[in-house]
Order: sequence, then structure tokens, then C-alpha cells
Amino acid sequence: PVTGSDVAPAAIERPRAEAGKRGLNIAFSVADLRAAHEHHGREFDVVLSLHNALPHLLSDDDIAAALRELYRCTRPGGLCMISARDYAALPRGGVQLHPYGVRSVGGERYVLFQVWDWREPFYDLTLYIVRDSGSACGTAVARTTHYAIPLAQLTRLMERAGFAKV
Repeated sequence: PVTGSDVAPAAIERPRAEAGKRGLNIAFSVADLRAAHEHHGREFDVVLSLHNALPHLLSDDDIAAALRELYRCTRPGGLCMISARDYAALPRGGVQLHPYGVRSVGGERYVLFQVWDWREPFYDLTLYIVRDSGSACGTAVARTTHYAIPLAQLTRLMERAGFAKV
């Protein structure tokens, strides 16, 4: 069986609805990475932690705790895949604008961009979604903080958690 979880209830609402539309049997739940094995209570063939999820945890200790839980959730011989930004390759410091393009959906135009306010080793990320329907315009804003952990440091923490062939 396929299982999906996220710490944010809103983050599982859409995939739950999409799975329902397609008749897929996927169990969704709210869970913190730092208690993933306790929550799910089992091992999986494949464990995914994607879209820069780990850098939402703001310390090495919290990331290490999450990695230990992900390791416990991965069956022996299984695969754990993690994606994170390569912060060592990115310019750091100051205030940065990151455009994410323009999308058109149902006759409305959406302009997306992020602003990163650095305060090493963290940055506060603000996502702006500007909606233009032609006759009206509105903006939605979401904010979060990321820990700009270098991949080499993340690799070391993964190895300490028990992962091999990182």
C-alpha cells in the first residue's frame, strides 16, 4: 500500500482529493518527520522526503532525529530518497528575489515569486502568488523559514542515522 504524510494538514488535502478522483487507495495522514516511524508503525520499500522538506527543520539535531526516523521506516534493502537544495552552490546573503514564472489556469493568470531574507544559516522565505483575473487582482502570501544546510552536512547526518550509499 502507498502511504503519504505531511506535518501540515493542508498539504495532504489536495493529494487526498486527487487520489480519490482517480480511485487510488492511498492512506494520508498528518505526521511529523521526527516521529515518522512511531506514527506509521511500519517499514516501507521506498521512503521519500522531497521538495526540500528537511531544511524546514531548523537545527542539525532536528534533522538528525528526522533522518533516524526515516531510516527506521526504510526496510532493510529498501530505498530512501531525499531532495534538498544545494545551498553551497547558491548565492547567500541579503534579500533575494526568485521568480517562478507565470501560469494560466481557467482564464486567470498567476505570477509566482519568492523573496529570501538571509540571516545565516537561515533564510526567511516569502512566497507571493499574484492572481490576475482580468477584472480583479489579488495576492496570496505564505511564509516559512529554511535552514540552508549544505548537502555535505546533510550527507554526514544521513550516514550517522545509518544510511549507506548516500
